[in-house]
Amino acid sequence: MQWTTWEPPIVQWRTNALYHWTLALGLNDTEELKKHAAIDVSWFWQQASKRLETKWIRRYKDTVELSRGRREAVWFYKGKMNAAEQLINKSKEGMQQTAFIDENGEWTYEMLAGYVQEAAGKLRAAGINKGERAAVAAEPDKQSAVIFMALAYIGAVACPYYTRWTAETEAQAHTHFQPEWLIIKTGAFVSEAEERYGLAAAKIIQLDGEPSSKYKQWQTLPAGKNKEKPEKTNGTDPAMVLFNESEKGASEGYVLSHANLFIKSGTEIGLVWDVRPKDRLWWLSREWGFDQLFAMFGTFANNAVYCLFSWNDQGADAGSTIEAQGITHIGVDSLSARTASVQAQSKWKEYHLHSLRYVLTWEEDWMRSDLQWVMNVLTRGRIPLLKAFGGACASGMIIADLPDRGVHPEKYNSRLPGMVADTWDSEGYAVRHAPGRIVVKKPWPGSREVLVDGQVKYNGAPWSLWKDVWAGTGFLIDDEEGYTYAGEQSDINKVGQRTVSLLPLEKWLEGMDSVETALLRWNGGSAEAVIAPAEGWSGSIGWKQELAERWLEAQTFPLKSIQIVSAPPDNVNKRVWRNVFKRGTFIIEDEKFIFT
Repeated sequence: MQWTTWEPPIVQWRTNALYHWTLALGLNDTEELKKHAAIDVSWFWQQASKRLETKWIRRYKDTVELSRGRREAVWFYKGKMNAAEQLINKSKEGMQQTAFIDENGEWTYEMLAGYVQEAAGKLRAAGINKGERAAVAAEPDKQSAVIFMALAYIGAVACPYYTRWTAETEAQAHTHFQPEWLIIKTGAFVSEAEERYGLAAAKIIQLDGEPSSKYKQWQTLPAGKNKEKPEKTNGTDPAMVLFNESEKGASEGYVLSHANLFIKSGTEIGLVWDVRPKDRLWWLSREWGFDQLFAMFGTFANNAVYCLFSWNDQGADAGSTIEAQGITHIGVDSLSARTASVQAQSKWKEYHLHSLRYVLTWEEDWMRSDLQWVMNVLTRGRIPLLKAFGGACASGMIIADLPDRGVHPEKYNSRLPGMVADTWDSEGYAVRHAPGRIVVKKPWPGSREVLVDGQVKYNGAPWSLWKDVWAGTGFLIDDEEGYTYAGEQSDINKVGQRTVSLLPLEKWLEGMDSVETALLRWNGGSAEAVIAPAEGWSGSIGWKQELAERWLEAQTFPLKSIQIVSAPPDNVNKRVWRNVFKRGTFIIEDEKFIFT
């Protein structure tokens, strides 16, 4: 693998939305912007709202209200606005621009507004009222996208239900969300869903399949008026609840209010991911989730085009679609990357991908082969891979890549403006060059509201280690040039009862005789490498070491076997490693070499 640090060409940087906004604020660069935002975080979000031309039904009194302390900050205090109405209420010229595109053609923003208002009327006719909770089980397409927007338009709270959830996660999500309505597209499973979720048949809206007189049928519900009015929601009213699934199967629903959903998604998608008017963003996913919905709202907030193309398991049509449709931004997660990578790299290399400006993701573990495929095949050393980590599910990216500076495939290069954070050790001291917790010293929109058993509550668990700060559970290494993800504390802090710290590789390997197997991800020759114990390991260590062949030949490692992952395997000097490991098992890709 080629670990290429992407450096923004001057033309790309000077056409960047963040650059122009920074200048419009009278500031010189993003470093000055971050410093100014850290001093007065409410100023930043007030300016962010102005940039998006937020239309307030009733203007807020304060950007952030702190009478009950920073832990219970209220953003855009007493302001009234509707997130969905913001997306479809544009200038006369803007309404004629393309909003949606799929295999069946394009919708302008004017057409989208008509469909959302029509769907809002259907939902109201079905009996869904402001504040009621509706679960939506449907694959991504224009119809379901309109339904999510229409639910927000009438002031209801929407939550996507996923088929990929484990039974435990599904049960927890259902218990927390307590939906009053189910809108379902997979008609064959409506009766099963009725029994599973315990909803009355009259509270189920069937979108497709064989019509049943038991359930409300979407096609027969009376459509709304051409100018169906939006609900006059408070900015703090919940618009959407999105569940995440942890490795342990636990789930929590993060609440996105109307103001937070619109302003946060519009700011992050527009400034961090540089989505500009008329850009085309396509998130490669088969189910609605946090990433899809957050990206869709943010795309519309920036007057750009959201794409909903289908793609098959071979992934070949994904490359051709990027070229044919002029996709500028493509979003991937581990599952979609794994599916797309089934297609041979040689096939993908037939596509030039000239229109593609950014590859986007929320993924964290960049040592996995599926995400290495993203770097090798999609980014090609010329397209930046923009990431966000930490608090994303709570509508707040703590660490993100900004498109005005070098982007390294394993690093987060900047804290996002508007997120006032430090890297602290377990004692509460700021650290660099060592694993530490990210702590947020000031609130940001949507940072703490969690849905538990149908009620919006303050989530104290991951944010209460120190007084007046919020500490995330993720560990990062701050090396002044970027932030390297280092897994969870439980993953990295103990290896054979030894504390792991950021040390040169030779020091780190000392005393590791309790670990018999290691996985070395090797770039060939004397390039970078990453080493992580493979036995009983649930994460990976993300720091790197320049390895010279002479240094390797002089070492005696206490490991009994080692696996080397290389692209291609010919980059590995087998003679060097044979001399280093006098006996044991030596694996290069699928080829084993037994040393005695």
